[in-house]
Amino acid sequence: MPALPSRTAVYRLFDADGTLLYVGTTYAPERRFRDHRAKRTWWSQVDGISIEWFTTRYRAPLAEAKAIKTEHPVHNVHQTAPWREQQRVDALAVSPEARRNRSIGLKAHAAKARALSALCRQGVPYREALRQAQLIREQYLATHPFHRP
Repeated sequence: MPALPSRTAVYRLFDADGTLLYVGTTYAPERRFRDHRAKRTWWSQVDGISIEWFTTRYRAPLAEAKAIKTEHPVHNVHQTAPWREQQRVDALAVSPEARRNRSIGLKAHAAKARALSALCRQGVPYREALRQAQLIREQYLATHPFHRP
């Protein structure tokens, strides 16, 4: 597995008047800008770019979210008030049965993970521990009504 980049950029794209068009994060700005150029209809408006580098991976997305919230770029969709409202509406649109099924599925997965961890700590070979943990997951699902759509 390749190593993760050691630094991450937060970039801002501006038009000729200095209006903030977009804020984003990337490990490779040149590649990201090529993607925008190929996919975004507003790319032709870009006249200026600023890049701020962060030495830790987790700080850049925090800075990006803060910039979107406070600087109001024209073309960002995520992290805006309408986007958050749509996320809330979408979450409420999920039926109670679907929420219950998801909860059961997550609990079954957690039971499998706990069992796998405990069996490995007891010295059970990994493949056998995984087989037994999967059986525990299936047993959990069998004892709880669980319908996949």
